[in-house]
Amino acid sequence: MQTFKYPVMARLIYRYANIPATLLLGVHLVFSAFALSQDIWFIIPLIINAAIIYALNVYYIKMYKIFPYHIEINEEKMICSNYMFSSKKFEIKLSDIDSITGGIFTGNPMK
Repeated sequence: MQTFKYPVMARLIYRYANIPATLLLGVHLVFSAFALSQDIWFIIPLIINAAIIYALNVYYIKMYKIFPYHIEINEEKMICSNYMFSSKKFEIKLSDIDSITGGIFTGNPMK
């Protein structure tokens, strides 16, 4: 049985990078909101920051649901586990898989 795991740094980035980005963009969003009383043009960075925060967090929530951090493969099946908010395990028969590309399977664990 062969096991694929992501390195600690990659797991931190894939799991938690949205938190500091959301905090920094949130601070800029608040300052843009307060600056609206000075000039109406501050609505542009306010809308852009809100859109980026929304898109970033929607992407990470989707990734939390579908991204396994521990993959075991033997001659018959592949077992995916260690999802962010779930203890579920998926077993996939290798005969059902056409191809695997990207991610840890390319030989570069940071992609």
